[in-house]
Amino acid sequence: MRAWTGRVGAIPLHACIECVAVGEQRMDTVTERRQDHAVNTTNDNALLDAATAARKQSHSPYSGYQVGAAVLDENEQVHVGCNVENASYPEGICAEANAIGSMITNGGRRIVAIAIVGGPDEQHSDGQFTDIELCTPCGGCRQRILEFADAETRVLMQGTRGVVESGIGDLLPLSFNPSED
Repeated sequence: MRAWTGRVGAIPLHACIECVAVGEQRMDTVTERRQDHAVNTTNDNALLDAATAARKQSHSPYSGYQVGAAVLDENEQVHVGCNVENASYPEGICAEANAIGSMITNGGRRIVAIAIVGGPDEQHSDGQFTDIELCTPCGGCRQRILEFADAETRVLMQGTRGVVESGIGDLLPLSFNPSED
């Protein structure tokens, strides 16, 4: 079982021994978790919290869909990003791409885990914003994640009914992977 410590901005994150079995699914419509991998809920929650905080910085005036991502690298550092839209719509930048760019800029080269949180920014009559919804990486971001992933890389996606964990191979089967022969 792996645990990590690191920093999100000035907030230290410490490894925790509290883990849960992974045989269960947190959502009934997702692919099964890998049975051989234990989930450290404290660290997963910290990574999801970092993605949630990044989501709040989203610049999404055209789609109204805010996304945040947080990458944990091999140096136990957390890098965040949010989606940034542009009036020239296809020229926007995905949250995952921003977080990966931050990782590379700061010396990281391998994604240990990535958390993604997204959803519309619609405001209800009670003043509350719409809950997050399950937000999976787009095809381009799946390829970007794969570029810096390995077989152990975990992809965490939060929805209103819980957290879905997947491996990049499950999200991008039969992919073009330059590290394979």
